[in-house]
Amino acid sequence: MNKQKRVLLLVLMIGLVITLSACSSGSASMYEQPMGAPGGWGWLQWIIELMGEGLYIISQFFGGYYWIGLVVLTILVRSAGWPIYAKSNDTTMNMQLAQPDLNALQEKYKGRTDEVSQKKMQAEQMEIYKKYGINPLGCLLPFLQMPIFIAMYQVVRRVPL
Repeated sequence: MNKQKRVLLLVLMIGLVITLSACSSGSASMYEQPMGAPGGWGWLQWIIELMGEGLYIISQFFGGYYWIGLVVLTILVRSAGWPIYAKSNDTTMNMQLAQPDLNALQEKYKGRTDEVSQKKMQAEQMEIYKKYGINPLGCLLPFLQMPIFIAMYQVVRRVPL
């Protein structure tokens, strides 16, 4: 990409961000509600309320400073999610180690589209996954953290100024 295209792309991105950040419904927003206010997020609301109360308690413990409460709450949330992070990193590392074998397997079955060849390739691929300790559904682990991150975002948006 040449320099002019990069500058144009950057200007367009900045314009898009500014345009989208100015959007609002015009009515009272849920972000105007205090932390942990009931209603609004269904099954996720109890996590938001729990984190809101935790942030309030931690902040009061440190003299009412919400920034200290946010730092401590973030450390607690990241510590609680550490097993998921570690497992995701292990899966990524094992996948990188298995990549040469997987590339060789794809090269071996290149151009073969019949059902028998495809099944053999899948069976050999599963053997490679077993050899390296890879769970094919391991890529879904980070999605377990999403409700917690969404709740944390909702709590941060409602911190009193």
